[in-house]
Amino acid sequence: MNAELDDGLRKWGADVDGALNRFLHNETMYVAFLNKFVAGPEMPALKAALRQPVPKSEAQDIAHTLKGVAGNLGLNPLYNLYMKINDSIKNSDFSGIDSMYASAEEQFISLCKLLETAGNKTSEAMP
Repeated sequence: MNAELDDGLRKWGADVDGALNRFLHNETMYVAFLNKFVAGPEMPALKAALRQPVPKSEAQDIAHTLKGVAGNLGLNPLYNLYMKINDSIKNSDFSGIDSMYASAEEQFISLCKLLETAGNKTSEAMP
């Protein structure tokens, strides 16, 4: 991982050290998983599931998955938002779900741009 990405992730709020411990300090593998995460279909799928009249099972499954992956990657800003979305769905409290998703999408786009700026990913992954 280049210094620009490392510094950018830390400034963004990522727990790079914790994530690298989980990845056995294999920076190449960590960056590869970051790229897989931003290129995955889960963010658009979550958006679609939340648009359902009563977003419940599917949306919660997606939010739970995103929360777990973000946590393993040390992506704390996203982890915290996905946890709130997951908990809201689980408790059938949809009152703030749109603003939570908007915040998650904003953080996700920031992560994509950070990867792109550091020369590690293209903007094609952005939702």
